[in-house]
Amino acid sequence: MLDSPYRLTALTIAGCLLGTAGLLGSSVHSIYNSLPRLMACVVFVVIGMLGMYLASYTLRECVQNERWPPESITPFRRAVDHPIWKCVMVLLVFAMLLILIQAEHHRGYFWCVFFLLQTQTQIGSAFVRPRRTGDAHAGIDWSKMAPLTSDHWGER
Repeated sequence: MLDSPYRLTALTIAGCLLGTAGLLGSSVHSIYNSLPRLMACVVFVVIGMLGMYLASYTLRECVQNERWPPESITPFRRAVDHPIWKCVMVLLVFAMLLILIQAEHHRGYFWCVFFLLQTQTQIGSAFVRPRRTGDAHAGIDWSKMAPLTSDHWGER
Protein backbone atom coordinates (compact mmCIF):
# COMPACT_ATOMS: atom_id res chain seq x y z
CA MET A 1 0.00 0.00 0.00
CA LEU A 2 2.79 2.44 0.82
CA ASP A 3 4.99 1.42 -2.08
CA SER A 4 5.08 4.70 -3.97
CA PRO A 5 5.24 8.43 -3.28
CA TYR A 6 2.15 8.84 -5.46
CA ARG A 7 0.00 6.79 -3.08
CA LEU A 8 1.28 8.52 0.04
CA THR A 9 0.77 11.94 -1.54
CA ALA A 10 -2.74 10.89 -2.57
CA LEU A 11 -3.44 9.67 0.99
CA THR A 12 -2.20 12.99 2.37
CA ILE A 13 -4.48 14.92 0.02
CA ALA A 14 -7.42 12.58 0.73
CA GLY A 15 -6.98 13.13 4.47
CA CYS A 16 -6.90 16.86 3.89
CA LEU A 17 -10.08 16.79 1.82
CA LEU A 18 -11.84 14.60 4.38
CA GLY A 19 -10.87 16.96 7.21
CA THR A 20 -11.82 20.01 5.17
CA ALA A 21 -15.20 18.45 4.35
CA GLY A 22 -15.76 17.89 8.06
CA LEU A 23 -14.83 21.47 8.84
CA LEU A 24 -17.12 22.79 6.12
CA GLY A 25 -19.90 20.54 7.34
CA SER A 26 -19.51 21.78 10.88
CA SER A 27 -19.59 25.39 9.72
CA VAL A 28 -23.13 25.05 8.37
CA HIS A 29 -25.42 27.00 10.66
CA SER A 30 -28.21 24.42 10.89
CA ILE A 31 -25.90 21.61 12.02
CA TYR A 32 -25.82 22.90 15.58
CA ASN A 33 -29.43 21.82 15.96
CA SER A 34 -28.44 18.18 15.51
CA LEU A 35 -25.85 16.60 17.78
CA PRO A 36 -25.36 13.45 15.63
CA ARG A 37 -24.54 15.57 12.56
CA LEU A 38 -22.10 17.66 14.54
CA MET A 39 -20.42 14.53 15.94
CA ALA A 40 -20.18 13.08 12.42
CA CYS A 41 -18.39 16.23 11.27
CA VAL A 42 -16.01 16.06 14.24
CA VAL A 43 -15.23 12.42 13.37
CA PHE A 44 -14.51 13.45 9.76
CA VAL A 45 -12.17 16.20 10.94
CA VAL A 46 -10.29 13.95 13.36
CA ILE A 47 -9.93 11.07 10.90
CA GLY A 48 -8.92 13.46 8.11
CA MET A 49 -6.33 15.24 10.24
CA LEU A 50 -4.84 12.01 11.57
CA GLY A 51 -4.77 10.51 8.09
CA MET A 52 -3.11 13.57 6.62
CA TYR A 53 -0.46 13.84 9.32
CA LEU A 54 0.34 10.11 9.37
CA ALA A 55 0.58 9.91 5.58
CA SER A 56 2.74 13.04 5.36
CA TYR A 57 4.99 11.80 8.17
CA THR A 58 5.46 8.45 6.41
CA LEU A 59 6.07 10.26 3.13
CA ARG A 60 8.73 12.48 4.67
CA GLU A 61 10.44 9.52 6.37
CA CYS A 62 10.47 7.46 3.17
CA VAL A 63 11.93 10.34 1.14
CA GLN A 64 14.61 11.09 3.76
CA ASN A 65 15.56 7.41 4.07
CA GLU A 66 15.73 7.11 0.26
CA ARG A 67 13.24 4.26 0.12
CA TRP A 68 12.32 5.10 -3.47
CA PRO A 69 14.60 5.74 -6.46
CA PRO A 70 15.36 9.41 -7.13
CA GLU A 71 13.58 9.34 -10.50
CA SER A 72 10.26 8.59 -8.78
CA ILE A 73 10.68 11.61 -6.48
CA THR A 74 11.93 14.01 -9.16
CA PRO A 75 8.45 14.99 -10.50
CA PHE A 76 7.32 15.91 -6.99
CA ARG A 77 10.44 17.94 -6.34
CA ARG A 78 9.95 19.76 -9.63
CA ALA A 79 6.36 20.55 -8.67
CA VAL A 80 7.39 21.82 -5.22
CA ASP A 81 10.18 23.94 -6.72
CA HIS A 82 7.81 25.48 -9.29
CA PRO A 83 6.81 29.12 -8.66
CA ILE A 84 3.11 28.21 -8.84
CA TRP A 85 3.55 26.15 -5.65
CA LYS A 86 4.69 29.24 -3.79
CA CYS A 87 1.97 31.40 -5.38
CA VAL A 88 -0.73 29.01 -4.18
CA MET A 89 0.80 29.15 -0.71
CA VAL A 90 0.76 32.95 -0.70
CA LEU A 91 -2.84 32.96 -1.98
CA LEU A 92 -3.91 30.62 0.82
CA VAL A 93 -2.28 32.87 3.43
CA PHE A 94 -3.94 35.89 1.83
CA ALA A 95 -7.31 34.08 1.88
CA MET A 96 -6.85 33.30 5.58
CA LEU A 97 -6.14 36.94 6.36
CA LEU A 98 -9.05 38.09 4.22
CA ILE A 99 -11.43 35.71 6.00
CA LEU A 100 -10.26 36.99 9.38
CA ILE A 101 -10.62 40.62 8.36
CA GLN A 102 -13.84 40.48 6.32
CA ALA A 103 -15.97 37.85 8.00
CA GLU A 104 -17.60 38.85 11.23
CA HIS A 105 -18.21 35.20 12.03
CA HIS A 106 -15.95 33.16 9.79
CA ARG A 107 -17.74 29.93 10.79
CA GLY A 108 -14.74 27.67 10.30
CA TYR A 109 -13.77 28.81 6.82
CA PHE A 110 -10.49 30.07 8.23
CA TRP A 111 -9.69 26.60 9.55
CA CYS A 112 -10.55 25.02 6.20
CA VAL A 113 -8.05 27.25 4.42
CA PHE A 114 -5.54 26.74 7.24
CA PHE A 115 -5.86 22.96 6.87
CA LEU A 116 -5.29 23.22 3.10
CA LEU A 117 -2.22 25.39 3.72
CA GLN A 118 -0.92 22.97 6.34
CA THR A 119 -1.28 20.06 3.92
CA GLN A 120 0.55 21.94 1.19
CA THR A 121 3.34 22.73 3.66
CA GLN A 122 3.56 19.09 4.77
CA ILE A 123 3.83 17.83 1.19
CA GLY A 124 6.34 20.52 0.31
CA SER A 125 8.54 19.76 3.31
CA ALA A 126 8.48 16.05 2.48
CA PHE A 127 10.08 16.63 -0.92
CA VAL A 128 12.63 19.29 0.05
CA ARG A 129 16.05 18.47 -1.31
CA PRO A 130 18.52 17.56 1.43
CA ARG A 131 21.35 20.00 2.04
CA ARG A 132 24.80 18.92 1.07
CA THR A 133 27.48 19.38 3.70
CA GLY A 134 29.89 21.01 1.26
CA ASP A 135 27.27 23.42 -0.01
CA ALA A 136 27.94 27.14 0.47
CA HIS A 137 24.39 27.60 1.75
CA ALA A 138 24.65 24.78 4.29
CA GLY A 139 25.21 27.31 7.06
CA ILE A 140 27.98 28.40 9.39
CA ASP A 141 29.73 25.91 11.61
CA TRP A 142 29.27 27.72 14.92
CA SER A 143 31.36 25.18 16.83
CA LYS A 144 34.53 26.52 15.20
CA MET A 145 33.81 30.15 16.06
CA ALA A 146 35.52 31.97 18.91
CA PRO A 147 33.34 32.92 21.89
CA LEU A 148 31.73 36.34 21.77
CA THR A 149 33.49 38.85 24.03
CA SER A 150 33.26 42.57 24.62
CA ASP A 151 35.28 45.15 26.56
CA HIS A 152 32.12 47.12 27.33
CA TRP A 153 29.90 44.49 28.97
CA GLY A 154 28.34 45.70 32.20
CA GLU A 155 28.78 49.40 31.38
CA ARG A 156 25.89 51.83 31.05
